[in-house]
Amino acid sequence: MSNDVDMLVRAARVAGGVHRLVDDLAADLTVVEPQTPMSEVEVLFRSPHVACLGVRRDDDHVGLLTRSRFADAQTGRLGFGRAVLTRRPIAEVADFAPLVVDSG
Repeated sequence: MSNDVDMLVRAARVAGGVHRLVDDLAADLTVVEPQTPMSEVEVLFRSPHVACLGVRRDDDHVGLLTRSRFADAQTGRLGFGRAVLTRRPIAEVADFAPLVVDSG
């Protein structure tokens, strides 16, 4: 694996380097309200194009909910997550302290 990465880095340097900003890679984020039930969010994650959702709190602070975090919550500790969380609000499983990177 590291040999492949090294080869790609060397090839990029020979070609003049690859300089892209995070802003170039960013995509629009679908934002849902914090009281949205988990069952409604499950329908959104059925689309293969939705990898992450934003969850807006009352103070306009936006948290993130990734597909993997949602799947973990739906599985639950003992396998009963979906049955227990189906009517619960999505704000209970969203991450309101996500890693933030400057767009530059």
